[in-house]
Amino acid sequence: GALLSQKVLEILENNMTPAQTGKLVITKEEFPMKRKDGRDTTIPLSVIAMGDVAFATTPNETFCQNGKEVKEASPFKMTFFCELTNGDRGYIPSAECFKNGGYEVRTCPHGEGAGERIAGELIYMLKGNYRN
Repeated sequence: GALLSQKVLEILENNMTPAQTGKLVITKEEFPMKRKDGRDTTIPLSVIAMGDVAFATTPNETFCQNGKEVKEASPFKMTFFCELTNGDRGYIPSAECFKNGGYEVRTCPHGEGAGERIAGELIYMLKGNYRN
């Protein structure tokens, strides 16, 4: 691990260009959701942005389709979709995965469409933090 990290640092030092600087902006939200059992809950979502770079976070293990959706719709040059941040709130399969069933669908605390709702809210938050 130490050798690998040293090599990565060498490559970055030789190939990095300065990122656009900007003010650090952090937006947090308790996003309202319904659980499968009908109870109301919230999911803590965050966007951390500075210049050309943004991090969109959720405490869920979100399927890659929804993470890809967030990254592609983001106005930032680089967007990192970070799951399992600030806890572990269970799997959030994409709506398409609900058709196939499986462990993640059975154990997901929320119903079909939860992944798309979370992705949509993170996209909204990213766009709200973007400064040209």
